[in-house]
Amino acid sequence: MKKSILFAIISISFFACTKETIQPTAIGSNASGESLRFSQPRVEFKVSDPYTIYLSQGLNTLQSDSFYVENDTSFISSFLYVISGHPNLSNFKFYLNGGQLNATITYFNDTIVVSARRKLKLAPGSYSYILQAKTTGNSGTEFSTALNSAIIVDRQGFMAEILNLPSVGNSMIIR
Repeated sequence: MKKSILFAIISISFFACTKETIQPTAIGSNASGESLRFSQPRVEFKVSDPYTIYLSQGLNTLQSDSFYVENDTSFISSFLYVISGHPNLSNFKFYLNGGQLNATITYFNDTIVVSARRKLKLAPGSYSYILQAKTTGNSGTEFSTALNSAIIVDRQGFMAEILNLPSVGNSMIIR
């Protein structure tokens, strides 16, 4: 009787241990990446209808719009604009919420790249941005600008989720 009770206890313990090792343990949220998805910054751009802008010779706004940061702090790295047409553009300025961004702005062929000299911290909330340039050229010259790419990263340097990038821009005509 003692042997059968001892055998039963050992068998139950063995099966309990076996059951424990066969059953998969719950995957922690860090291992599955779920917590990263919930805290990943999300940047949503406002989508405006494109329209025609008549520009004078001199400093003009090429694009102005807004975006919203959600979930966590993020950092601006760069914005890339694509230009169609052949305008004469120079003296670029980029503003974020009314303040000029300390950035290197390059213009080559059909591309304008706005690169922040150092990462600019964006707390969750709404932001407006403006790209300006001095325009010169013949009257009637037409071109358009479109924000093609925005590199905005989280604290670890991973890309934020970017939504509604305004790939269609305004048409501009120099007077």
